[in-house]
Amino acid sequence: MSRPPERIAVNPTPPPLATPPRRTASIRFTPTALLAVGSAAPRRRHCAELMVRADLHGADGHGIFRLPQYVRRIRGGAVNVRPKVRVAREPRGWRLVDGDNAWGTW
Repeated sequence: MSRPPERIAVNPTPPPLATPPRRTASIRFTPTALLAVGSAAPRRRHCAELMVRADLHGADGHGIFRLPQYVRRIRGGAVNVRPKVRVAREPRGWRLVDGDNAWGTW
């Protein structure tokens, strides 16, 4: 006689991940580094969160790894830390935005 298959309980929702210490430290340090080179307040935190999120998702090439490059680009004038982002053209169905060399996160 064959036995019925054993039933295994499966939890469909995994438990939430704890915030890794590296993430917390990175979110604190990155805005401070961006402040040191004059980055505007609303952008600093947002940029830090996106860089840490990229690291957590395995896209290390877009994460904290880039911070020294970003600082060099700001110091060199390639990134405008106080941009005046505006809509340059707005025909039907699309917009052309002049980013004024702002962060790509705008």
